[in-house]
Amino acid sequence: VTLGQMAGFRAISGGIRGTGQNSILVTQDASVAVLVDEFGLNNVQAQFVENFDVERIEIYRGPQGTLFGKNSTGGAISIVTKRPVMNEFEGDAELQYGKFKSNGGAIMKGKLALNIPLIQDKLAMRITGIYDYDDGPSRNDKVSSHFPTCVPLFDPTCSNGPLAPPPGLTYAARGDGQRVGGTDVFATKVKFLFTPTDNYE
Repeated sequence: VTLGQMAGFRAISGGIRGTGQNSILVTQDASVAVLVDEFGLNNVQAQFVENFDVERIEIYRGPQGTLFGKNSTGGAISIVTKRPVMNEFEGDAELQYGKFKSNGGAIMKGKLALNIPLIQDKLAMRITGIYDYDDGPSRNDKVSSHFPTCVPLFDPTCSNGPLAPPPGLTYAARGDGQRVGGTDVFATKVKFLFTPTDNYE
């Protein structure tokens, strides 16, 4: 089993026994199914990598069309998140902070999960959330191109050196200095557990 991040996307690039998907085309179905709480994510763009509050990950090898549908000729990857617990109030929290370098951009990530009992022995709720932010490891401040030293449009002969460019036109194209490659993602999930009788859930 191989799991990685899709280049340019916060999505899973997974494979089982040499079969998988590394295309971002929405018209191309993956050969390995990815499911979160039994909900199939057919398109790569929907396969958010940053999972939180995970209980287990199940790997099913080989064709799994009977259980998981058409996009599972190579197998299936099933991510199961934690379910609510009756009559218990609990929580999990994670906080991360860092910098790319001494004068670089900030990296922040916060995760929170709360299990809340609503009705004794009948109803419970679990709510989770994640906020992932970073400024990006680099800035868009490099010179991307240089204006030619002699342009016939400004100097038809180009014999006595170039003429000065018009106002607003510089010899070099430079970025605006903003940070690039950053992340700003917020995601949340709510699960309910309802048990009206001992035989129903």
